[in-house]
Amino acid sequence: MPKFTFQLDVRDAPAEAIGKMVDFSERRPKIWPNLTASLFRVHELGTSNADVTEGSEFLGIRVWERCDYEWTDSEVRSVITDGRIFEPGSRSTSATSRTAMAADSTSTTTAARRPSWAAVSAR
Repeated sequence: MPKFTFQLDVRDAPAEAIGKMVDFSERRPKIWPNLTASLFRVHELGTSNADVTEGSEFLGIRVWERCDYEWTDSEVRSVITDGRIFEPGSRSTSATSRTAMAADSTSTTTAARRPSWAAVSAR
């Protein structure tokens, strides 16, 4: 399964950064402007897990995925259970830690995602 990792410097403390990653309220499309509100749906929400469908629409093409999310105070994990582009079982993990500057944090995301060849061949 193809795997990639990237790191971002975040201007929020780790708790705020994680809070934004797991905010599955109606504010989510505003927090993450690349999400299309009409594709966002929460199927189940617990205190440290969620089952969510979300995606984006660009030039009339809808790209979406349904994910099982789990999180702690420092890490968010997601596993795709259904979707248009990536196969079920594709996953990502975002770990957030404090930087030397007290108000900032660093988020490192590792994703292992396999394209859904049925979606690719349907083009």
